[in-house]
Amino acid sequence: VRVRQALSLAINRQAICDAIYEGSAQPADDILPSSMEGYREGAWAYAAYDPDKAAQLLDEAGYAADANGKRNLSIALTYNLDGDHKAVMEMVMADWSALGIETSSNTAEWASILSNTYPNADFQVGRLGWIADYPIMDNFLYPLFHSDSLGGDNRSGYSNPEFDAKVDEARTTVDDKERVAKMQEADAMVAADCPVIPIMFYTHTVAGSDRIKHLYVDPQKHADLGTAELA
Repeated sequence: VRVRQALSLAINRQAICDAIYEGSAQPADDILPSSMEGYREGAWAYAAYDPDKAAQLLDEAGYAADANGKRNLSIALTYNLDGDHKAVMEMVMADWSALGIETSSNTAEWASILSNTYPNADFQVGRLGWIADYPIMDNFLYPLFHSDSLGGDNRSGYSNPEFDAKVDEARTTVDDKERVAKMQEADAMVAADCPVIPIMFYTHTVAGSDRIKHLYVDPQKHADLGTAELA
């Protein structure tokens, strides 16, 4: 767990958002996006940039740096080359290398990664993206981390009976505030275990005109033209 936490703390998320996305993406500090009910700023303590703390955790985990700053730790990063993923992963690997970790790329087509790599847990660290079907915490926490989702969307192989029980309890809670609070407790558990490393949230960028008086664009970037009005 200390190695996973260190790998997360080593990543300069703001630099990735600025250099590759020109500030349009947001550094992730939770597995949940900031627009979702239940999100808490800084909820994932290890989804931050602190290379000194990362180095300390690697030392504690038995991967102390030698006289040349190298550690007896090598990481193969599996990812697809579509879009900006290569550029993002190269910055991630550069951050790890700066800590003395030997890094290498394991690239393949996205379909091949999904069908061959993840179901068999045949990887060390891999890139994945997630978009919720419903704007609720459950749509992140249950499919990505619950033991029932092993072999499905739970690609990290995370399995924690205490987490499962808390999510199951939340799923049977009718009161909205109580359900969100229980989901936040579950989120805190997985944040500490760090089975995945949140990097960033994409944002929707829409170009407009002062000729448009009203236009609603939903979270899935669908424009409601039926209610659009011209100025």
